[in-house]
Amino acid sequence: MGQGDASPQNFQQFCSGPLPPSRAAEFRDNLAKTEQALAARNLEQAQLTYNNAMSAAYRGGGESDISVKCLGKSTAQRWHNTKLELKRLQTGVRGSTDLYLIAADQGAPGLVETVTKGKRPRIRGSVTWLEDIARRLRAEQSYGAFLLPGEQDILGASEAAVKEIRVRAEKAIEAALEAEATAFTRPPTTQERQLVNSSNELAAAVLGAEVSITIEPEVLYMDDRIGESMEHLSEARAWDLETNKDVKEKSWAKRAGERGDTVLDKAGDSSLSYRGRDKLYALAVRYYEFGQWKKQSDRAQSMRDSIQSDLAAEEAENEAKMEQAEAEIRQKAEAASQAAAEMMKTEEEKQEFKKEADAMEAELGF
Repeated sequence: MGQGDASPQNFQQFCSGPLPPSRAAEFRDNLAKTEQALAARNLEQAQLTYNNAMSAAYRGGGESDISVKCLGKSTAQRWHNTKLELKRLQTGVRGSTDLYLIAADQGAPGLVETVTKGKRPRIRGSVTWLEDIARRLRAEQSYGAFLLPGEQDILGASEAAVKEIRVRAEKAIEAALEAEATAFTRPPTTQERQLVNSSNELAAAVLGAEVSITIEPEVLYMDDRIGESMEHLSEARAWDLETNKDVKEKSWAKRAGERGDTVLDKAGDSSLSYRGRDKLYALAVRYYEFGQWKKQSDRAQSMRDSIQSDLAAEEAENEAKMEQAEAEIRQKAEAASQAAAEMMKTEEEKQEFKKEADAMEAELGF
């Protein structure tokens, strides 16, 4: 922070030398205009005059807020009140969220509620935002600048909220991983069994028992479980606040790698159809990519690629069987239609014969 290229060692040095009277007057004039615009709920005008006020007070360096404090506590307090009021109008008009404002108006409880609500909170970015608020206020203190009472409340709320959010995040990750373990190892549900059985029975009834148009039930069941598993792993990742830790050391990434190994091992089962194995290889790759296990992902994809020619042959064979089954179904349908026509013809002949017999009996007087 400093004026021009200078870098004063503390706040007092930074503020040394009075601000030119014209700029001080410009600051106060624009601040008054901002207050008037806020009272009229004119957001565009309020933003314009507020920015003009901050430019007038600016003494150089990276932060404009601290330049305002060189004008004294009373002026700084008025500025801070205006700053908060502008944020209230901005968030109200835009329907947005401002954690600085929430810290000022609702304290730590409001921050924790805002950041952690919802199924997939954008928690990492919010915590970074709060840490940046606290860092900047602490930096002003270290520089020797005073903190206004409202700023002290915001600092305390931000730090307390981050601490509580981190505790909740750890618990949320544990809960998500427990749910994932249950999902991955659970048995098939009754509904899943009924759906798979119905599909297979329909295929057998319509196309014949030898025609396989579905993947093995055990693969389909695993696919359903993996979908649930990935949802829980994504939940755990969303709560992860460790930015300096290697991804592979994170609990959710380790779990994804373990699941990938399990699925990859199953994909190597030669008793399964190539279609089923292809599905499993793809699921293993999905796990590895999620956990950023690139070497394992490349290996699984290579194994998947290696069965593509066999898969194509299997698909061609099944396609031929389906075409044959469909042809047989058409033949049966045509035969049934012809039989029905013959039956109709026979019935018509019977009716005609009956009419002739009745006429003859009437003629003979029977």
